[in-house]
Amino acid sequence: MLESMQSMLPIDRGRIYVMGHSNGSEFASLVLNQRPGKIAASANLSSTPNAFLATDPVRSMFFAMGVDDPLVPIARQRAAIPLAEQHLGIDPAYATTNDDVTTEHATSDANVELEYVIYQGGHEPPAEIPRLVVAFFQRNPLPSG
Repeated sequence: MLESMQSMLPIDRGRIYVMGHSNGSEFASLVLNQRPGKIAASANLSSTPNAFLATDPVRSMFFAMGVDDPLVPIARQRAAIPLAEQHLGIDPAYATTNDDVTTEHATSDANVELEYVIYQGGHEPPAEIPRLVVAFFQRNPLPSG
């Protein structure tokens, strides 16, 4: 599908992203895992990328988690944070938090970022999440080389 779109449209190959919600988040993680040289960053909403994280390429990641999610308990979603920190080479001691948004950068590569939002709410992310994801993606193009 990506190759077909690239043949018809002017696509910036350094800015191809994946985002998924719930089960779609697991699919987005699979795409990142299977297309490591093509995906710049990922966003996982109301789910976790745990199934693939250990073999994923090192790419910036965004998570959105609802504390009252009845389908994916918040404890399961939060468990992805230390796994992502370890995988991305991030020291959580240097995290910055602004309202519900926490941002962390890899200690060895300032271009690798983990950002997560833990919001009051359930399985459906709040209206501000798409804006945050777009800003996150804009900061995180595909690494050179």
